[in-house]
Amino acid sequence: MFTSGDRASWLNSIASKIMDGGDNPPSIDRLNVIVPPTIVTKENDGHVTAAAAFGENARNDVKRGWGVIINELITLLREQGFVGGNDQALTWIKQVDGTWTVAMPDGRQMTVFGQRERRMFRDRNIVGERDEVDGSRVGPPSQFEDGRIHPFELQVIGARGGITQQKFELHPLALAIPPMTEAERETLRTSIERDGVKVPIVVYQKKILDGRNRGYFASVLKKPVHIEEFKGTEEEARRHVSILNLHRRHLQPAQRYLVAYNLFGEQAMKEAAEAAQQGRIRGNQSRSPSPGFSPETDSKNRNGEWNYRAAAMATEAGIIGITPEGMKAIRNVMGAPDTQSKISNGEVRSVYEAAKKARDEKALPASTQYEGVDAPTVNKRLGRCIGELKRILRDCETPVGTDPVEISARLREIPRLSGEVELALRYRKIIP
Repeated sequence: MFTSGDRASWLNSIASKIMDGGDNPPSIDRLNVIVPPTIVTKENDGHVTAAAAFGENARNDVKRGWGVIINELITLLREQGFVGGNDQALTWIKQVDGTWTVAMPDGRQMTVFGQRERRMFRDRNIVGERDEVDGSRVGPPSQFEDGRIHPFELQVIGARGGITQQKFELHPLALAIPPMTEAERETLRTSIERDGVKVPIVVYQKKILDGRNRGYFASVLKKPVHIEEFKGTEEEARRHVSILNLHRRHLQPAQRYLVAYNLFGEQAMKEAAEAAQQGRIRGNQSRSPSPGFSPETDSKNRNGEWNYRAAAMATEAGIIGITPEGMKAIRNVMGAPDTQSKISNGEVRSVYEAAKKARDEKALPASTQYEGVDAPTVNKRLGRCIGELKRILRDCETPVGTDPVEISARLREIPRLSGEVELALRYRKIIP
């Protein structure tokens, strides 16, 4: 066999072109035109194959080499029962969905992928995928995640029903949310293919804020979409993304904190700095406290601190289990790309583990990461948690209907306080 180079790519490209031929099956001459552009190593493969088949004098005739590769692999596919028809109309004999093994003359086994499998790989490569069970990323970062995606070209339905072609990029805030699972992605694709896009795509600053997956599938399936312009501040846009998307995702604790930091961290720091500069750092007056952060449980340490603001923002937006201490810990992963990657793919699940790995990655001493978490701090946090439980027990003895809002606020405070205790104990290495 004279074929040389990336045989797997040549084999799959040839098979896919025949498989996708449908009512217009390709000829060998047609394959000689449409297959080579899909092969990254086409030039070198053509040179080497031409030289092997026709001698060194033919080395520069790459097209002749390509013809040899295509003819040899078609013969192989015919012999093993994959391809039928004549040289003017090649047909795929097997079903179009599935995976198959092709035996090469040198004894190697190569896999050929069907239409569904190629499409799913392409979708995963572009929009990403997370594991159904543990929320970890499947495969390398997607084109969405690393910024390689080109602007979408969408058919936008106007106010009077007319359709215009428009291009949209993704807004950075949209990327704070992890990708779908395979099942979620396939369900969405099937729904759009059958019924079109029913939920409008939300655009902010002329970029897609919510609906990146709907936008992608609408683009590839040529389905028209409705566009809604988000009008508001950047902080409101962050809250919008959080509220719409977080309930759709099963996230590990570290992933939740990373999302919360990406959405609210910088804004909280900006607000805290502005409040300090203006001398308005009195009891968190610069923003309304969330249900989990009542004025009664505030302390002098909380006033004006960015991490309390960020935790409050996240809690108000519906991100459960976010504490100020956790927000402070997750900040350590900024500037630690390897740790961030491990959080995103689910390898690192707890905030404590993430902060520790980030410290090791950045070669920082432990004292710069976990200041103030000593034994008295643990006792103080545990005492606050016990105090809230006692107040709840006391309040439950009052007549029915008496100040139920206050009791609910205390109940919501318990998970936050217990989270603080857990973080403190982990920092002290008392629990794993």
